[in-house]
Amino acid sequence: MACDSVDFQNITSDLANLSVHSEYDGIDEVVIRDGSSLQVTHVGSTTFPSFLKPFKLTNILCVPNIH
Repeated sequence: MACDSVDFQNITSDLANLSVHSEYDGIDEVVIRDGSSLQVTHVGSTTFPSFLKPFKLTNILCVPNIH
């Protein structure tokens, strides 16, 4: 039996978009619509300025081959 799961993550292809990052040594991959898998190389976070207070995103995946 196959089980479909949908999980939403913030993803970037450019490591420079992450203000803090570390190498990802897990086995998880990102599966895209055509069914192929792409390797996660780093995980990190970034902060965006906003009117009231900075907006922080954490656990952003860096997947260089996603376009």
